[in-house]
Amino acid sequence: MKAPVTFDVDGTLTAEPYDESNLLTLKENPTMVILAMVLQLERPLLISTARPESLRHVTESWLNKHGIYPVEIYMRPEDKDGVPDPLIKLEHLRNMQEKHGQPMLWVDDNLANIQMLKKNQVPVIHIT
Repeated sequence: MKAPVTFDVDGTLTAEPYDESNLLTLKENPTMVILAMVLQLERPLLISTARPESLRHVTESWLNKHGIYPVEIYMRPEDKDGVPDPLIKLEHLRNMQEKHGQPMLWVDDNLANIQMLKKNQVPVIHIT
């Protein structure tokens, strides 16, 4: 089994913040979208987002519209509103490690997430 690659959505695959009115029309970060599209041909592609689970359908639609077809999408559980993103992403990482193995690479824009990932020996690309 090949090690997976993991991408964040907002600020990483997207080039602008989301709100309830623009979820399906968000501008993409073209470089990161192309990178995800290429990597998904070679390795399992996983998505880790702090978006709430209630936005799963529109998140999947946006990803698919941009040619991104992840093996699995990890989202914020509805009962964890207010929990800091790095704790949500750490839970995602633990679930990924158990199911898919240690990620070969993780792409994210949040510095606190990057620091958590580095502490857990995950190679990262920090989008700024």
